[in-house]
Amino acid sequence: MRFLAVSYFFISLCLSTTRAVAQVDVFPKHFGQVMLVRQLLNPAMANMEQATNLTFSNRFYTGAFRQIDNLYFIGNVNLNGKDSARNVSSIGLKFANEKAGEFVERPKYYVSYSFRTRLTDEYWLGLGIDLGRAAYIFKGTDVSTSGSASNWDGNVGFVFHSATFCLAGSANQFFNSLILPKDLYFRWRRFYTLYAEKAFHMGTSQLSLFAQNQFLPDQEDVLDIGANLTISEHVVIGANYWAERSISFLAGLKNISLDDHHFSLYMSYNLPASNQASTNIQSFEMSLYYQFR
Repeated sequence: MRFLAVSYFFISLCLSTTRAVAQVDVFPKHFGQVMLVRQLLNPAMANMEQATNLTFSNRFYTGAFRQIDNLYFIGNVNLNGKDSARNVSSIGLKFANEKAGEFVERPKYYVSYSFRTRLTDEYWLGLGIDLGRAAYIFKGTDVSTSGSASNWDGNVGFVFHSATFCLAGSANQFFNSLILPKDLYFRWRRFYTLYAEKAFHMGTSQLSLFAQNQFLPDQEDVLDIGANLTISEHVVIGANYWAERSISFLAGLKNISLDDHHFSLYMSYNLPASNQASTNIQSFEMSLYYQFR
C-alpha cells in the first residue's frame, strides 16, 4: 500500500507539472492584401484562373521594428489546359515565415492539391488541401540557448464561385498541433475562415467588394472588409479595413502581359485604425503575382 501511495503521489506530481506549463495559441499574422492572402488560407482558391501561378508577398516594417518581417510564397502548377471544359486541378508548394524580431521565427511548409468542377455554365465548386509542417525556432544569444520544434499542420477548404461571385470557407491549422521548442508550449490552434466577394463591371473597369472573417477560439474574430477598383483592366486602387485594428491602402498594376506571361505588382501601406491599436504599428506590403497560361 505504501508503494501504491508513493507511486500515486509521483504520477500526480508529474501530471500536475505538465498541466502547469503555460501554453500560447499561435495564429497567422495579418496581411492587408486580402485578395492574395486568401489562397494562403484556403487551398481551394489556388488555381481559380486555370493557370500556373506564383505569388510572393512580404509585409515589413521600418525603423526600430525592422526586425519584424512576415512573408509567404505560393506556387501552383495547373494540371489541365487553360480551356478545360469541366474539371481543373493543380498541385503546389507553399512557404510562410513570421519573423518576430531577431531571435524568433515561425516557418511553415506545405504541399497543396486543389480540384474544381463546373456545376453549370457559370458556377464552379472547388476543394483543396494543404499538408505540411509548422515550426517554432528560437535562435541562441550570448545569454540563452537555442531551441526549435515542429509538428504537422494543414488546411482544408472549399470555394463556390463564378466570374463575378465567390463564397469560400476553410478549416485552418486543423491538426491543432502542439510543440515545445524550449520551456513554453505553443499550439497552432484550429480556426475557421469565411470569405465572400462580389464584382461589378463598369465598362472597362471593375469594382470588387469583399469581406473575410477568421473565427479564432477564445479571441476576437479577425474581420476584414474592403474594396478594389480595377481601372481599364490594369490599374488597381483599393482599401481594406481590419476591424478596429488597421486600414490598408493599395495601389498596383494588374495583368501586364508578355505573350502568355502575366504579371501583377501591388504595394500597400498599413496604419493603425485608432490610437488603441498601438500594437499594430505602421507597415508596408509588397506583392508580385505571376501567371502563365
